[in-house]
Formats: sequence, C-alpha cells, structure tokens
Amino acid sequence: MVQQTSPENCPACKTPLNQLVVNPYAHANEELQKLQHLAVLQQAAQQTEQKYTAITGQPVAHV
Repeated sequence: MVQQTSPENCPACKTPLNQLVVNPYAHANEELQKLQHLAVLQQAAQQTEQKYTAITGQPVAHV
C-alpha cells in the first residue's frame, strides 16, 4: 500500500528533515554491508570447522 509522505519528513523514519543527523537509507546500506561481512566470516568459520573435523575425525570443541 502506497502512503502519501510529507516533503518535510523523512519517508523512512518520519523524522523532520531539519532534524536528520544521518541519511537513513545510507545508514541502512552501511549496516547491511557489515552484516554481509559477518555472514562471510561465519561461513569461513564453518568451513574451517568442517575441514578440521574431516582431517582429525574429531569435532571442534567450542569453549
């Protein structure tokens, strides 16, 4: 559903434009990039654990 927005307020967060500190779209994009980097690190850790288990026959001990 498309809603009408005010030219004086941010369409994403409804904050008055004269009070905005950060562009909410740019900020969201930056945060999504950080999450993508975290996902890559998590995948690499999982692959490393799988390789360790394959080589040693032992599961990784999480402390």
